Amino acid sequence: MHLSKAVLLSLGELDGAIVSPYVIGLILWRLYRSGEFRGESLGLGKIHPEKKDVARAIDQLAKAGVLDAVGAVVSPRMYALLGRTALQPAEIVCSADPFCYVSHLSAMEHHGLTDRLPAVLHITRPAPRAWSRFARERMRGDYGEDHEMALKAGVPSLARPVFAKKIGGRTVIEFNSLHSGAFRIVRGSPLRVATLGRTYLDMLEQPGLCGGMWHVLTVFRSHASTNLATIVDEVERHGKAIDKVRAGYILEEFCGLAHPIFDEWVRLAARGGSRKLDPKEEYRPNYSARWCLSLNVDFLDDPDA
Repeated sequence: MHLSKAVLLSLGELDGAIVSPYVIGLILWRLYRSGEFRGESLGLGKIHPEKKDVARAIDQLAKAGVLDAVGAVVSPRMYALLGRTALQPAEIVCSADPFCYVSHLSAMEHHGLTDRLPAVLHITRPAPRAWSRFARERMRGDYGEDHEMALKAGVPSLARPVFAKKIGGRTVIEFNSLHSGAFRIVRGSPLRVATLGRTYLDMLEQPGLCGGMWHVLTVFRSHASTNLATIVDEVERHGKAIDKVRAGYILEEFCGLAHPIFDEWVRLAARGGSRKLDPKEEYRPNYSARWCLSLNVDFLDDPDA
């Protein structure tokens, strides 16, 4: 079997619609190392590919129309596979970056928590240094004992994508986290989305990325009673002290809900402190005595709201 046919058939076995030079290099590496595909010899003259072999394969596939450059990814260049279903903006970023997931206001939209128009696409990715660490671990797993040999051969490494400012008309807003977040994979899709619990925790930690604190409050008031157990579990497991105080105030005093854990969280309230409900707004003297929290949100100025 000719190598080009083996590469083409290998691409056809992939689940996704977008491939990177890293994926193509990995396919070539495995073909060279095995020397055969589906029981047929490839008749290769060396035991592993080099950088020029990967570049040549990509060029041939692009000229044949099998690969088409994806404009949504600025670098490294990535390619859409011929005949695959066109992807939505969120699916593109999740296909291009294996450590990225949809978060904040976009995750709220996915979970049916907001009716805000999808003018933006919020994504969360590991910070660059952490991303590089995850990439090295992924490469070691993919190449196994050949990892060092592959690096010396110059095959493409797994590189952190740089996305266009807008994808499919949606402005991409990126949040870099020091930790890998809690997300779930949407079945039958490359999409990864923050879990429902993590989405509520993100509302408490970064309300500015979730439509603003006023919007966060309206979402809690509309949906928190249905999702109370999920919210409590996520905040208790992964929230900081201030997250638990904010959640306690919103759930108990603002939403009128009850849970035994609130009496534990209230012990974290800092007496005489200057903690604020909205972390980005100025401190206001209007406060919750029980939760020792400045209620610095305009929405709360109206007692009938």
